[in-house]
Amino acid sequence: MPAKWEEQNKVRPGVYGRNTSDFDHSNARISDRGVCALPLPLDWGFQGLIPIKRGEKIINKIGYTINDEEVKVVREAFKNAKVIYLYNPLKGGAEATKVVGELTVKAKLKGKRGNDITVAIERNLNDTFEVTTFIGTTEVERLTIKEVNDLESDFINIEGQIEEAAGIKLEGGNSGTATNEDYIKFLQEVEKEVLSINAIGYIGQVEEIKELFLSFTNRIRDQIGHKIQCVLPNYSEADNEAIYSVKNGVIINNEELKAEDCVAFVLGAVAGVNLRQSLTFFKYPGATQVTGDLSNEDIEEALLKGEIVFTMARDKSVIIEQDLTTLKTFSVEKPRVLRKGRPSRALDAFDKDVDDLYYNHYIGKLDSNDDDRSILKNEIFKLSKMYEEQRALINVRIEDFEVEEGTEADSVYLAYKLQPLDSIDKIYKERVIK
Repeated sequence: MPAKWEEQNKVRPGVYGRNTSDFDHSNARISDRGVCALPLPLDWGFQGLIPIKRGEKIINKIGYTINDEEVKVVREAFKNAKVIYLYNPLKGGAEATKVVGELTVKAKLKGKRGNDITVAIERNLNDTFEVTTFIGTTEVERLTIKEVNDLESDFINIEGQIEEAAGIKLEGGNSGTATNEDYIKFLQEVEKEVLSINAIGYIGQVEEIKELFLSFTNRIRDQIGHKIQCVLPNYSEADNEAIYSVKNGVIINNEELKAEDCVAFVLGAVAGVNLRQSLTFFKYPGATQVTGDLSNEDIEEALLKGEIVFTMARDKSVIIEQDLTTLKTFSVEKPRVLRKGRPSRALDAFDKDVDDLYYNHYIGKLDSNDDDRSILKNEIFKLSKMYEEQRALINVRIEDFEVEEGTEADSVYLAYKLQPLDSIDKIYKERVIK
C-alpha cells in the first residue's frame, strides 16, 4: 500500500496514493409525492391526525374498513394518494357502554360506531378468558387474558369482575358535533406536519370553512414558505394558483358522489400524480356518469372560472376536462402559466425541494464565500436538471441561476428563472381541399 498524499510536495522518490471517487455526492433530490390531509366526520372519535397508508388495515385506527360506505371518500382519495392524514372534527359525544353483572364493557372511543360493537367472553380450561370483539358481524379482535387489567384492545375497555358472556351489545354511543373551531384545530394539526403534506381538502359546503382553508393555504405558502395546495368544492372565487375548485360530481356503482365527495379524488390526484402528469383528460376510475347535466356553454364557463369539471370522454369514460387552478387574475408575480395545474405543481415541488436541500445540508455548514456559494449554485442547477429529465421543466440553463453575497455577512441572495413544461391541451387542425 503506498503512502498517502494530500499535496504533491513529497521529498523522497516513491509512489504515493490517495482514494477518490467519481460518485456524484450531490444532495439534490426530487422528493416523494402522494401525501394529503382530510378532515372527515366519523362516528369513531379518534383524536389528532391519523396517517393511513394505501393498502393497510384501518379498522383499528378509524373504526371502519376501506369498503365501508362511511369512508367512501377515503377510497376515492386512495385512487391516487399514497398516504392520507385523516382527522375527525366531531367533538363531544359519549362512549357506547354495557353493564353485565359486575362487568362493565365500554367502547374505547366516543361515537355511534361503538353501538355496532358486540363482545363475547369465553372461559378457557386454563382459567384464562378469550375476549372476542365484533363490529357488526365481523370479528375484529380476539384476545386472551387472565384478568381485566390484562386487556389491551383497540376497541374496548373493561372494568369490574370478568365473567363469561355470549354477546354483550354496547349501546348509548354518541358522536358529538363539529364546529368551525374544530376545523381550525384540524388546520393547526396540519401545520405541525405540513412539511410532509402535499395538499389538503375539505369535503363540505360551509363557506366560512372554505375561507379558513384558503386563508390557511395562503399563510403557509407566503409566511412559512411551504407550497401546500388545497382542493375545495365550488369555490372558484378563490382566484389562487394553489386552490382547486371541484364543480360537479360523478356516479359510481349507481351512487351519486356530489362535488364535495369528489374533492377526495381530486385531492389524491393533486397530491399524488407525478410532476410530468397533467390532470387534463385524467380518467376517474369506477365512475360511469357525471352529474350536473352541463351543456357545452356551462362547461366553457366553468373552465373560464378555473373549475375542475368532470365530463364524459368519447370512449364513455369519466374524465377531468382540464387541469386548472382557480387563478384568474394574472400579474408579474402570478403569470398565466400558474392557471394550469401541472406547471403550478411542478414549480411548487421545485421550491420545496430547494428548501429541503438547503435546510437539511447547507445552512450553517458552508462558508459565506465565493467557493461555497458556487456549491449552492451547482446544487440547485443539478436539481433543476433532474426536473428537466422528469419533463417538469424545460430549457434549463446555468446562466438562469444566480447566487450572490447578501446584504449581511451571513446571508446569500439566490435567484433563478424556471420554465415549467405543460401538456398539450388543445390541437388546432386545418384541412385544405385542393
